[in-house]
Amino acid sequence: MKVILVRHGETQNNIDKRSTGRLNIGLTENGITQAHETGKLLRNEVINKIYSSSLHRAIQTAEIIKWEIQYTWDIIVSELMKERDLWDQTNQPRSVRVDINQGTPQERQQRMNELKIESDESLDERTENFINNLREQPEETILLIGHRGRFKRMLSKVLKMDITEDSLSNGSITTIEL
Repeated sequence: MKVILVRHGETQNNIDKRSTGRLNIGLTENGITQAHETGKLLRNEVINKIYSSSLHRAIQTAEIIKWEIQYTWDIIVSELMKERDLWDQTNQPRSVRVDINQGTPQERQQRMNELKIESDESLDERTENFINNLREQPEETILLIGHRGRFKRMLSKVLKMDITEDSLSNGSITTIEL
């Protein structure tokens, strides 16, 4: 099965370098342009299904790509593809998150618990459930529209791939085989 991962187009929080988490915001004009350009790049792909995170920025990107590739079926919206829940850290400058990622895994988890941020275990469980659901699909090409944090976690922890956040820019395309 071929899986194409597309990160949603740019949002104002991307520009402002703020942690978006599950904040339900739309795309900037540039983000809309990115989604159109990404869709044009995917026109030669035979897409059998499109899945999107349930957050507005991902759905908006998916709808634009759907139009660009002339996909006629409904987009499948999945709660399992939502970004990590950041609770009180939502809409905060990304510099706040630097402290979360420092120290031992136990210190990281303790800090995440204090800040009510969704745990790595919860995120991994959602990711594994989603991937297991995909693996039950017939051999086909699936397009996933989602978020940098989710895709990075999916690629690094579940699929054991080494990836940097820089390679998952807004509107980026990553293709994998499952």
